[in-house]
Amino acid sequence: MRHTLPFFVDRACAQHFGQDLRTFAYDAVDVAQLPYASFQQGAVLLLRIGARYNDGALKAIRTLRAQNRFAVVLGILPWDEFTQISLPKFVRAGIDEVITCSLDTGLRGSLDRISARLSTPPPRQELQYLHLQFPKSFALSAVSYGIRNGSAHLTANVLARCFGCAARTLRENLAGAGFPCPRDVCRCGWFLNYAELRPHSAQSAEHIARQIGFSDATDLRKSKSQLRRSVERDIRLASFVSTFPRLVHVLKSFRTHNKIKEDRSLSELHPLP
Repeated sequence: MRHTLPFFVDRACAQHFGQDLRTFAYDAVDVAQLPYASFQQGAVLLLRIGARYNDGALKAIRTLRAQNRFAVVLGILPWDEFTQISLPKFVRAGIDEVITCSLDTGLRGSLDRISARLSTPPPRQELQYLHLQFPKSFALSAVSYGIRNGSAHLTANVLARCFGCAARTLRENLAGAGFPCPRDVCRCGWFLNYAELRPHSAQSAEHIARQIGFSDATDLRKSKSQLRRSVERDIRLASFVSTFPRLVHVLKSFRTHNKIKEDRSLSELHPLP
């Protein structure tokens, strides 16, 4: 069975794009009064940004992200209003992806992207753990974004661009906070999203590999081998990986400078509601 997250659409989106979204089951909500409790098990929020919607959208995103680290937030933005937003400002507030469209053609060209986000839940346990263990910082926001959006197959350069900084600046910020380099954070995000999907899906490994941005299962295995070799060489990366039992399981049978402890699960350390 295809794993699908609950879907919430703000009323401005529903008003403009309801016809395009009719293939999805969703609840229309007011961004000023989001049902935050409904997001606790994971959900996708689609909201209108740009022009007169920016202030309300930013406030809603910040409030939701302060309470929920694993909800997926998508923004809809008409092409002609692209210059009216600061993408890094929205990313730092907590948005995950901005989907641009034409008011004339609507969302028809973006329905596959929305469907993909609905069927790829972020790794909830690991995101919860990060925010329990690390102080709030720019570096934590970047790492969380990389992990939460692993299904989008992010790269280090894309991650830096999303946060409006140079790749070197992002790398230095992450190192200063004790995190691996952006490239390794993104690669960990790929496989944590794979680990999140695998138990919920009846689909083949090949299908899931494509779902999270790999060309095929062979490409996934090759990337996994490369990450294993990086872990063997990098103490900081080994330490980061060792905190996530599910990532250890995905990358099983590798040696590191640090002993990998697999006898404590994230759910035991921090029980989920």
